[in-house]
Amino acid sequence: MSTCPMRLLLAEQAERIDLSGRISQNTNVRQWIEESDSAVSSLNAEIATVQARLAVLTARRDCESAQGAALRHLTAPVRTLPVELLEEIFVVTSSLARLGSASVQDIARLFRMAADIARDSEAMGRPHICGECLRAWLARSAPVPIPVILMGFQEDLWSETLIRRVADALTHKDVASRWLSLDETLGMRWAGLTKGSDLQNILCFSNASRLRKVEMEAGCPIPMPWAQLVEISISGTSLFATAFDILAKCPNLVGATLSDVNIRSDRPVDLIALNSLQTLEIDFLDLPTYAMCCLDHISAPALRRLILRFYPMRDGEFTWQEDSFTAFQLRSPDITVLDIGGDSESLYIPHQAFKNALLHAPLLTSLSLERCHPLTFDEETIRALSYMPGGSNPLVPELHELSLDGIKFQELAPALTSMIRSRWWTDTELASCLNPPTVVRWSRLFFADHPKYDESRMFSQAFKDTVEDMRRSGLPITLHKGSR
Repeated sequence: MSTCPMRLLLAEQAERIDLSGRISQNTNVRQWIEESDSAVSSLNAEIATVQARLAVLTARRDCESAQGAALRHLTAPVRTLPVELLEEIFVVTSSLARLGSASVQDIARLFRMAADIARDSEAMGRPHICGECLRAWLARSAPVPIPVILMGFQEDLWSETLIRRVADALTHKDVASRWLSLDETLGMRWAGLTKGSDLQNILCFSNASRLRKVEMEAGCPIPMPWAQLVEISISGTSLFATAFDILAKCPNLVGATLSDVNIRSDRPVDLIALNSLQTLEIDFLDLPTYAMCCLDHISAPALRRLILRFYPMRDGEFTWQEDSFTAFQLRSPDITVLDIGGDSESLYIPHQAFKNALLHAPLLTSLSLERCHPLTFDEETIRALSYMPGGSNPLVPELHELSLDGIKFQELAPALTSMIRSRWWTDTELASCLNPPTVVRWSRLFFADHPKYDESRMFSQAFKDTVEDMRRSGLPITLHKGSR
C-alpha cells in the first residue's frame, strides 16, 4: 500500500491540470500517466533485484549461523563430560520434569543428547569394545565414589564372554574400592543365565570397601560385603527364607525394604536381631492371611520408622494379624513413624486392633493411613485421640503429624473436627496457658477424600468451611481431592 496520502496526491496533480477545460482534452495528462507507469515498472524491477539479493544474503546468514551453532555444540564443555555424568544429569532432569520443574525444551535437548550417545556407542554391542569402554569410563571418574547399576541381563543379549568382560572391569581392585551403592535387578534371570557355569562367582562385591547401599532381587547369588551394608532393598521376597537369610547376614542395617512378601517360609526361620535398624518398609503382595508372620522373625529395638503396604492380587479382604503386630511392637517400642497403606477395600484393620497398635506406640509422632478400609478409623478411635485438659492423656500424646486417606469424612466430620481442635493452640494461646497441655500440637494435617467410591468419603462443604476457619488461625492442614 502506498505511503502517500491520496488526498495530497490529488491536490498536487490537480494543480498540474487545467481545470477550466475538459481533462480528456489535456494532452499532457496522457504523457504524465505513461511516465508514471514506466517509473513503476522500473521500480518493480529494481525491487525484484534487491529481493533476490536479500534472499541470497539471508540464506548465507542462516548457513553461517548454523555452522557456528554446530561448532559451538561440538566444542561445548558439556561434551567433554563422561557419559556417566551425562546420564546422571538426564535422570535428574527427567525427575524434575515429572515434578514440573523442567521445560519440555530441556527434556527434548537431553533426549537428543542421549540419542547421540547411543549412536556413538553402537560398538558397545561387541564384547571386547564394551569392556574397554567400561574401563575407560571408570578410569575417567577416578577416584570419585560411584554407584553401580546392573539390570536387563537377557540370554539373547548377554553372552558369557560379554558378562565376563563387564565383570572384569567392575571387579578390578582399583574400581571395587570406589563402589558406593549397588542397584541390582538381575535376580532369577541372572541365576538362569549362569546355570551350569561358574558365572555366579565372577561378579563378587565382597571387596567393595565403600559399598553401603544395595538394591537387589532375592534370588541373586552375587556375593556382597553384607556386614558393612547400612541400607538394603530386597525384591522378589516371595522367596521368604532366602530374603531372611540375607537379612541375617546384615547386622548393621539402618534401613531395609522387603518387597512382594506373599509366601510362607518353606523352612524354619530364626528371629533376626537387627539392632541398628531404624527404618523398615514391607510391601505385602497377594495378602494371604499369614503374610504378616514375617514380622515374627524380626527384632529391631532401635526402629523408628515402620512402613507397611498391602497390595492384593485377588479379590477379598486381608486379615490383620494383631498378635504378630503387637509382639513386633513390643520388640520395637520406640517407633515414631507409622505409615500403613493399601487397597481401599481389602486392607481392613479392626478399630480395636488399630487402637491397640496406637496404644503400643507411645512415642508416635507421625501417623498415616492411606487407602485403608474406611471402618479402620472410626469415631471411637477419634475420641481416643482427643485431648481433654485435666483428663487422662489421649493415645499417642507426641503425635503431631496425621495423614488420613479415604475415611468416612461425612459422618466423622464432627468428631474429627473436635479432635483436631482439642490438640491445636496458637502461639498466643500456648503462651497464656497456666497449665501447658500434655500433648504436642499439630505440625501437619493431610486429608484426602475418595468421591469415586461413595459420597460418605467426600468432604462436606461444612467440613471444608470449618477447616478453612482453623487454617486462618494457623493450623497447618491440607485437604486433597482424591488419592495422594
